[in-house]
Amino acid sequence: LFRQMTLDIQSVLFRVEEEEDTESEDEDSTSGTTTNDGTTTESTDVVSVVDPESALQSASVGLIGDAFKLTLHINRPARDSSYQTLASAGGLDVRTSDLQSITYFLAANSGSGLEGAVGKLALQESGLPMTTSGPQGLARLAGDRMAIEQADLEADLDTLAATARVLAPEVVSLQFRYFDGLSWQTEWDSVAAQRLPNAVEITIGLRRMVSAEERLALQFDSAARAAMDEVIENRRHVVSLPLAEPYAEGL
Repeated sequence: LFRQMTLDIQSVLFRVEEEEDTESEDEDSTSGTTTNDGTTTESTDVVSVVDPESALQSASVGLIGDAFKLTLHINRPARDSSYQTLASAGGLDVRTSDLQSITYFLAANSGSGLEGAVGKLALQESGLPMTTSGPQGLARLAGDRMAIEQADLEADLDTLAATARVLAPEVVSLQFRYFDGLSWQTEWDSVAAQRLPNAVEITIGLRRMVSAEERLALQFDSAARAAMDEVIENRRHVVSLPLAEPYAEGL
């Protein structure tokens, strides 16, 4: 689990947008015009060339997260190098480019938004009653960045939830923190901070593994259900970001 999260976090793509230089000293083409008095004036046409890779990188949000949810924009080529247009894509996992969007969160039937939608699907697949409370585990939503952004704009929770996967149903608590080089923060926005955090701390709480049959048998015993969801072990993992710039404020 931590290996997958580490790979995703260390694949984050982010580049600070540079201000456009309105003055250029390079002259790409020069043409001459003769006036009535016989003198010649020169006009210069300046051609701006934009690196396509830089344009894609500047559009990335990099890493955005709070204490309970983490979204990453990464660059990961498809293994079969097969890409389609967004219009012809049949789902969020169909690739239109190397760019992917990945979100980690805790699925919960009682939650709202994506967390609640994924939690409800997880309950349906497990066969447990829809009234079952408590977290359904650590979930991961991954797919083509353009397709996910489009589904998000359209508030298509059904498509987003169907694409997400519950990786670890034994996880009942999830917390993120972000190291800025000086102290730990409970939220991060690479666009606002204009950089990536130096590290991301992941803390998960694990419950005792219980089969769906056992949970179903105890569905009317509230005390037993609460005991099943109690955290029996906490695990902490810190991921460094190799592309993050060192903390240098005030130096």
